[in-house]
Amino acid sequence: MKTLKGGGWDIPISPDGKFIFTIGQNKVYVHGLPDLKKTEVFKTLPNIINVTMSHNGKYLAAKNTSGKIAVLEYPAGKILGTCAMEKSEGYNSICFSPDDTYILDFDWNGNIMQLDISTVNEVGEIPLKLKHKVLHRIDKSAYENRNLISFIGYCDSKNEFFIIDCGFVHTSPIENINFKAYKKTIHAYLLQQNVFIGKKYNALHDKSTIYLFNKSWDIVNVLTPKRLTLNPKFGNINFIHSVALSDNGEMLFVRYAEKSYLFETDTMEPVWEWSGGMFSSGARFINNDTMIAVSGWSRTIVEKIKGRAKTIERVL
Repeated sequence: MKTLKGGGWDIPISPDGKFIFTIGQNKVYVHGLPDLKKTEVFKTLPNIINVTMSHNGKYLAAKNTSGKIAVLEYPAGKILGTCAMEKSEGYNSICFSPDDTYILDFDWNGNIMQLDISTVNEVGEIPLKLKHKVLHRIDKSAYENRNLISFIGYCDSKNEFFIIDCGFVHTSPIENINFKAYKKTIHAYLLQQNVFIGKKYNALHDKSTIYLFNKSWDIVNVLTPKRLTLNPKFGNINFIHSVALSDNGEMLFVRYAEKSYLFETDTMEPVWEWSGGMFSSGARFINNDTMIAVSGWSRTIVEKIKGRAKTIERVL
């Protein structure tokens, strides 16, 4: 087993696959792949909940619990610009445009926003006070005033943006961004606080079932974990909180309130478990599916997978 400093809701990987990122209260930790050595530490906004890297590898974007975004120069770590949300804090996902000239973001009121970062390298005040505009507002009354959008992202194979809200996927072309039309109906009111987006597959889940999708958002598999011994004292919170799928589709990580499990997808039998499920937030298979990184609030644990999941061994 190897422990990395920093945790987070997700474990972002750089577009070139050379780095993974973890976060502390006001820091971003950069770890190299495949050796997992810490290469950089950047100080940024307080209480950050997510970080992502631009497609060209020149910028990092960090978002905090108040919905403020900071754009950092990489690898220098200098904050080039900041921007506050429209009205309320938002969830953790943010997304760079394909040409890295703007960022898409959203808040809990259903506002989808575009943050222009094309001027961050111009000579002048540093950090810049960046400006955004609201592209679209979703009517919350149609959804019983639930928190709507849970994820926003870009699919390079389809060259389109997508958002997920209350069991629906909306897609938009890169030009003339418009998320008004539903693309697919998946499942009413899925729990989507931790949407998983992989290289080949995406995953959503409800309390007990995982739904796997291809990049066109067609369902390709429905998985239900088996033979779990969950403690009844956790009661109503002991449902699926997050999932992660290996790139080859053979292994699945599932976090419950009490424990986290690793499954082989062909049988859905648990083959590995971590006690203290509340510690973990999310996971990511790394280094060509030979390792799994499980993130928590302040640290990330990396386990080595030797061969099939049943022969998992700890990293020395």
